Amino acid sequence: MKWAVVAPPGSSWESDLVAVLRDLLEHDVVAATSAADVETADCVVLSGDDSWCDAVVAQAVAAETLGRALVEHAGRDRLLLGIGAGFGAACALGLLPGRLVPDEPSGFLGRMVSLRVEGVANPWAERAVVGDTWQMPVRSAAARFVAEDRVLDRLERDGLILLRYLRNPVGAARDIAGVMSPTGNVLGLAVHPENVVDASLVEAEWPGLESGRVLFESIADWVDGGVRRGSVESQR
Repeated sequence: MKWAVVAPPGSSWESDLVAVLRDLLEHDVVAATSAADVETADCVVLSGDDSWCDAVVAQAVAAETLGRALVEHAGRDRLLLGIGAGFGAACALGLLPGRLVPDEPSGFLGRMVSLRVEGVANPWAERAVVGDTWQMPVRSAAARFVAEDRVLDRLERDGLILLRYLRNPVGAARDIAGVMSPTGNVLGLAVHPENVVDASLVEAEWPGLESGRVLFESIADWVDGGVRRGSVESQR
């Protein structure tokens, strides 16, 4: 499959994602610099810092920009993954409900958290089982997902919550760490799966964890026509 990484050029967000997807998982990856790079991708990953992601959102009003390309890509039911500030950008672009706001308690949080997989009948967690525990790091001062109660009720009802914190460190509404669009093709994650793909490449403070591999390989299975497991089969 082909990935497009939309992240600040030369940044750690870009280099980490490209290294994981290309060098470790051996997929076709482009560091997107134009709308054309997005248009040809099976899955786009959006990440970066708040100011850069805000700039991408601001671009969306103009044709042939990365911001507009992301909206059009998702509108064609293609896969889009927003990580960290990229999650907030996907919300601001109208691709996901709710928004990300400063953590409670306030301040930058950088540590591993435990997450519960809520659903697997989707492109993002086919290789998991409902109830599995994933470990991924939070690295942000604004990773708290919030939305109106009616929106949260709909997310619950329609099975659009992918991940919940087991111990909520940021004050997110209903412990939500990962949420999908109504069609399931867009996912926002407040955590960083690229940091936990292979134990040999994981930073020293996140040793021996590979939950991110399950997510990325689930996406590849979906795109490549792998076996799709129904929700009933996945329950335990």
